[in-house]
Amino acid sequence: MDALSLGGVASSVVSVLLRTVDLCLNPTLAGAAALSNDGRQAADRLGDAAHDEGAEGRIAKRIEKRLEEEAERLPRERRAELDGVAVAVEAVLTKALESDEALLEAVRRPEGLAEFLKRQGRAQRADLPAAAEPAFDSLIGIVAEEFATIAPLSPSFDKARARYVMDALDEINATASRTEHNFEAVLLGQQEISGKIDRLGSGMGRPNPFSDGPVRFGAIPDPAPGYIVRDEYHRLREAFAHGEGVARLVLRGMKGVGKSQIAAQYARECREAGWSLVAWVNAAPAGAPDRGLPSGVETGLAELANQLRLVDPSDPPRKSARFMVGCLNSGGAADRLIVFDNLERADDLRELKLTGPGMRVIVTTNLRGGELGETIPVEVFGRRQSLAFLRERIPGIADAHADGLAELLGDLPLALSQAASTMREQRFAPLEYMELLEEVPLEEAMDRSDGEDYPHAVWQALRLSHQTALKALGERDEEQARLARLQLGMLSIMPEGGVPRDWLYRADAGHSLAARKSLAFLCKRGIVSETENDGARAGIVSLHRLQSRLIREDMRRDGESEVIAEAVISALAEALNESDPNNPHEVERDSIIAVIESLSFLGTLGLDRVGVNTEGLSSVLLSVQRRANEAGLDSFAVSLADIVDGLASVLGADHPGTLVSRNNLAVAYQSAGRLGEAIDVYEQTLEESLRVLGADHPGTLVSRNNLAVAYQSAGRLGEAIDVYEQTLEDRLRVLGADHPGTLASRNNLAYAYRSAGRLGEAIDIYEQTLEDRLRVLGADHPDTLASRNNLAVAYQSAGRLEDAITIFEQTLEESLRVLGADNPDTLASRNNLAVAYQSAGRLEDAITIFEQTLEESLRVLGPNYPLTKQIAENLAMVRRLRDERHPPTPGAAT
Repeated sequence: MDALSLGGVASSVVSVLLRTVDLCLNPTLAGAAALSNDGRQAADRLGDAAHDEGAEGRIAKRIEKRLEEEAERLPRERRAELDGVAVAVEAVLTKALESDEALLEAVRRPEGLAEFLKRQGRAQRADLPAAAEPAFDSLIGIVAEEFATIAPLSPSFDKARARYVMDALDEINATASRTEHNFEAVLLGQQEISGKIDRLGSGMGRPNPFSDGPVRFGAIPDPAPGYIVRDEYHRLREAFAHGEGVARLVLRGMKGVGKSQIAAQYARECREAGWSLVAWVNAAPAGAPDRGLPSGVETGLAELANQLRLVDPSDPPRKSARFMVGCLNSGGAADRLIVFDNLERADDLRELKLTGPGMRVIVTTNLRGGELGETIPVEVFGRRQSLAFLRERIPGIADAHADGLAELLGDLPLALSQAASTMREQRFAPLEYMELLEEVPLEEAMDRSDGEDYPHAVWQALRLSHQTALKALGERDEEQARLARLQLGMLSIMPEGGVPRDWLYRADAGHSLAARKSLAFLCKRGIVSETENDGARAGIVSLHRLQSRLIREDMRRDGESEVIAEAVISALAEALNESDPNNPHEVERDSIIAVIESLSFLGTLGLDRVGVNTEGLSSVLLSVQRRANEAGLDSFAVSLADIVDGLASVLGADHPGTLVSRNNLAVAYQSAGRLGEAIDVYEQTLEESLRVLGADHPGTLVSRNNLAVAYQSAGRLGEAIDVYEQTLEDRLRVLGADHPGTLASRNNLAYAYRSAGRLGEAIDIYEQTLEDRLRVLGADHPDTLASRNNLAVAYQSAGRLEDAITIFEQTLEESLRVLGADNPDTLASRNNLAVAYQSAGRLEDAITIFEQTLEESLRVLGPNYPLTKQIAENLAMVRRLRDERHPPTPGAAT
């Protein structure tokens, strides 16, 4: 008896009877046609046994009755869940009857046959909907009881099998006649159906699809030129070799990182080891069940089933794929491998679980999340790997050139491979090619070599990656797709290191749920990378540099640059508005730094290529320069030089925003200790201000004052004093004696006199300035507090320590009351008082204040803030002085 033949007939009978029940409950023309077609198929195959009698008639009636009962038990809308019973029973019978074990069981222990078949069918039952499980159990029980009765040795078995099919056919034809009088349309397809039956019959003589030797399916990619064995491959191999219960591993990473190459290396190794099945399935594209479109997974498994001649080639891929899974899960233990390459939708594998003994499954995908199974992340090359790869592909390339090329291509393996191919084929020298790569669109700079295993050029692969994702999202929610496209555009003109996730929620001018969902979708699809939130810090989201570049190029081509740039500027402005200028904690400082980095990156891209609104950008630039100075972040703000120059070229040298931003850049240079650059910018700004604004304009007076401060910092005291004196004279004349700007000039001139050793003049001006500020601004004004502090410093320099300490103590008391303990100026006052105590020999008092101040400064400003570093240095110095005067007793704690 042929096992597959019996399994096929059994499935055909169950399918026919299932449709009979459905038609009886819901008569339709389509149902009648399907029933008639199924019946004709059975009749054509088994017509010679149509009138023989046998026990199978009873089986048919019992099956029909049981299915009617199960269908009536279910609501009408759930009756379709019984459809999978036919395939499941067929798979169980096919496996059970591949050997004589089932027949012997029927003869020796007929009462145990049902349990035997149920054990064989555990995997098939688990894959069925819960509503179909009772029907499956019933059919197995009925077949087991009747099969045990007639026994496999019965000479009438084959004829009886035909008889119950014909009984079912008679019932079907009667039902169809009652339901639809016009049967001619149904008969039109009989010839085609007969052909399908013939094709099925030709494959039913094969008892075991693997009996002819190992099965090889699909095209395993060859090793890429210069292929490097990676750690991820060793992890994959180790997991399959030693991981208990590991049946499926996921290689996850962006397009072009080499996931398929790692899977292919393992597949080739399995093939060479003689595994019984090694299959490579292109899992893209994603399926669309609601539209009847099969997935790449279903299509691949169906093609495998066709190759093994297990199914009718005309069957829907969904049905054939499920039958193939049932066969693989029901087979005996053997080493088998299936690779699902480039999976685009996790649901495509949800109902197709391969869990048979010895089965290994590799999934390559850019999808994130653990629902697919144990995951091995595959990242871009490390720089050493990139250099080794390029040396292999381009013999003689200098390390510096290889490093530069790897940097330009973001260490993406596919990009490196195709760049190397382009350079070799078109005879580019490394420097020449790198210049080309920076000047022309990506798709012009590199392409896929003829015959290369990877089907796309890198730019095509990256474009396909995000366009496929956006299309899939658009089919589900158009608004989320629009926001996702906007978010990708924003990321493409923001720093490669990424930006806070919250910024991208502002893509729609707010923190909408749709914006959150769209970004989550991009992260899940692996288009963007993300880090998790860390305490108060938001997670960081980023794009690979080549993906960013391609999106920028597409934006320019599609005319979307201005919309994207406007969204970025709006997000940056909102980020600054939300941070607290009076509370420079690490989180606030991180936000300011992120805005600076974003503006700096825009400057490197070129404003004309980004399409940014320059007035809006100028406003954000001035705001972040001011905030950076307040937070002590001028060393970061110097990176804004490109964006300052870019805005100047667009707005013009005479624009007020240009003059202010240049002045602010000079302040940043000065604070960062880059005095030569600061003075150059100050002198240029003063010259432009005199020409554009005039000598008496407040902006010109500010420029002159700042230049004097820079001269003084650079040790050019004579020039500084000259400019201070001229500035004070102009401010007295233009602004008046009581104007805050005039008072600031007096203070600065006094500071220059003190630095030049002219302490008497300095103290006179400091005393006058303090008196004027008390009268004009009041005792609680920050400038008044600064004047007290400066006068105390001058007294200290003149040796008037007691006077200095008295004013320092008073200044600290006022600062605590007015500014609060955490204000940087209050911390500076504490430090100054401690320095005065140190000068007066009160070392323990100085140490106590330094320790307290350092603790507060570390908490408020962080370890890298200049004041924090200064306090730490002062504390270390005074401790050394104390130890020199009073060395510790040997063995005692210090």
